[in-house]
Parts: sequence; C-alpha cells; structure tokens
Amino acid sequence: MDDDIRLNVPLLRRRIPNLTTVAKASGLRPATVSNLCAGKISLAKAEVRTLVTLATLAGCTLDELVIRGGGIAMMVSGIKVLDLFAPLFRGGTVG
Repeated sequence: MDDDIRLNVPLLRRRIPNLTTVAKASGLRPATVSNLCAGKISLAKAEVRTLVTLATLAGCTLDELVIRGGGIAMMVSGIKVLDLFAPLFRGGTVG
C-alpha cells in the first residue's frame, strides 16, 4: 500500500517555483526535498514535519499534497500488435 502514495510535484512546482531555496529558508534540507520530488526517497519514509512544512509553504492541505493511487495501469488485450503499437491504459480513453 505504501507504493500507492506519491507527492504532488506539479502542484509544488506551480505554487513554489524555487522550491529548494524556499525549503532551505524554512529549515528543511534542500537535498531531502529534491529527492522527495524526484522519487529517490519513498514518501512513506519521509518525516511528517517535512510533509507538513511543504504543505504549509505551498498553501495547500496534506490531502492535496499527497496523491494516493492514480498509478497508470496497462491493460493487456492479448492482441500483440495492439498491445505493442496502441497500448490500453486503465482509466484512459480510446478513440
């Protein structure tokens, strides 16, 4: 279940363009924030203080900052050509 959560990086980048600089000014380690955004550190291993500070800096709630699920799952149709050239994704649209 821990693999289903991730950080809403586009929201952070949109609201705080210079994220590492602002994080350093608020007392967070810039390397930790950068690694969280890049996915090098699992969100399940992040400190609560770090997440709360990021949410406060971005002006959002923790629910907006942490995305649950939403991973793109590929559906296998069994037709090799279709699976190779036009893969189907769960929740996507097909014309």
